[in-house]
Amino acid sequence: MMRSSGPDVVGQVLDGASRDDQLHVAQSLEIVERIPRHGNHVGVLPHLEGAEPVAASDGGAACLRAGVTERAASYAYVPFFPGTRPILARSLRSAAEIRKTFLDAGFQLLNHTHPLSEVAESWPDYAERVSKRADSILVQLDDAEFELGLASLRAFASRAPDGPVTEPVDFLVFQRD
Repeated sequence: MMRSSGPDVVGQVLDGASRDDQLHVAQSLEIVERIPRHGNHVGVLPHLEGAEPVAASDGGAACLRAGVTERAASYAYVPFFPGTRPILARSLRSAAEIRKTFLDAGFQLLNHTHPLSEVAESWPDYAERVSKRADSILVQLDDAEFELGLASLRAFASRAPDGPVTEPVDFLVFQRD
């Protein structure tokens, strides 16, 4: 069984994915299910700040759900909190850097998809969640900038169309040589 760093991360990825991406992710997850286990150990992944390892083992595979610099401008809060752009640029890695880190550690890239992940059921729900400032990027904004952005987000949320709020994620599957 795979570990996730949040509530049903893979389920969220699959729910937001197109049919083609769902098939790619499902094929990737089949590979993960075949990972050999060594007791409770699943191996060690190269450290990547801002990335969420899902599973790995020697001679097996690693799945990674990560935010990357190439898609940071598409994060739902960015238009409301422009000060997050330089913070994201400092905090995230590019997809190429992530791939290189794993390739240098002896992994092969099996699959790389860009599904949408639902971050909230609606814009009002999203605004409420953001208001808690429980995000490693948003917490770095000064209070005045955060309050201004939150007011803008809440104003938008009050007139936004019904439907989920989504963000792109990168889902990568590697296999150790």
